[in-house]
Amino acid sequence: MPAIRTVLGDIVPDKAGITLTHEHVRYAYQGCEFDHNNVWDFDTVAREVGDAVRAMSRDYGVRTMVDLTPPDIGRHPALLAEVSRRIPIAFPTHPRTRSRIEEHGLSAVLAGRPVLMLPPVGYLEMLGLMQAARLGAVEAGADVDVEKARSAPTPG
Repeated sequence: MPAIRTVLGDIVPDKAGITLTHEHVRYAYQGCEFDHNNVWDFDTVAREVGDAVRAMSRDYGVRTMVDLTPPDIGRHPALLAEVSRRIPIAFPTHPRTRSRIEEHGLSAVLAGRPVLMLPPVGYLEMLGLMQAARLGAVEAGADVDVEKARSAPTPG
């Protein structure tokens, strides 16, 4: 089966979506890692790049970005992986589920993580979220055919 290798693991090609094919997340110069003037904060850069990637996804539907930075001028696989991990998780929650999260102290676990606690969404909106998602999960007992959801037409 064909696959696209990403910093977080392989994906099937039809999940790549709109792709930026020639990007440089961190571009420096040969020997930059040995220059004491080349100081940058990993978390700050990961947050800033993550914010930019989320905006591209939200505003333009970009789903995949290919970083072509050569290793000798700043490619940083750990930074790319961290940016990918910071892409938000859409979590539509029923009010009862939200109250359980609060009741069991899980809000503290989710704090600072890229989880978007969304209000409940309708069936078609949920199908749209699932169709665009890298991974979908439903609560136990839910009557959802994931393959049908992925191929269903979305509103708009």
